[in-house]
Amino acid sequence: MGIRYSHANPMKRIAELEHIIGLTQIGIRGLLNGLLGAEKKAHYFTAEDVRQRGEEFVASQIPQSENIYISVDIDCLDPSVAPGTGTPEPGGLTYLQLRALLRACAGKGRLVGMDLVEVNPLFDPTGITANVAARLILDALGAAKG
Repeated sequence: MGIRYSHANPMKRIAELEHIIGLTQIGIRGLLNGLLGAEKKAHYFTAEDVRQRGEEFVASQIPQSENIYISVDIDCLDPSVAPGTGTPEPGGLTYLQLRALLRACAGKGRLVGMDLVEVNPLFDPTGITANVAARLILDALGAAKG
């Protein structure tokens, strides 16, 4: 949309970095999906891809690497699982799908870092989103290679 640096395009900026050899995005959905695979080093799988082809297939497409960094935007989950986010959109991943994918990612190389973003307790009076987020972080760290 003509804005080079914004909260909407960090993965595009990351893919442009010389030392980044690959970027895989999983669980994407929304109106601008077609723009996300434009970078040669970037690959993406929609939430629908995960449903149709399964977590094992999608995980098999993530290349092995010396170092792995995992970034999770909580709104990749369906709002029924994680309503506490600023951009809830129906048709997202389930907790079990994302857990399987995080475990697979963590096994693809040495996990050097992780973040989980977009949890907004103001939109979730029950607190379930924060609980799911904390559990997903534990799942990924528990699967990390030593």
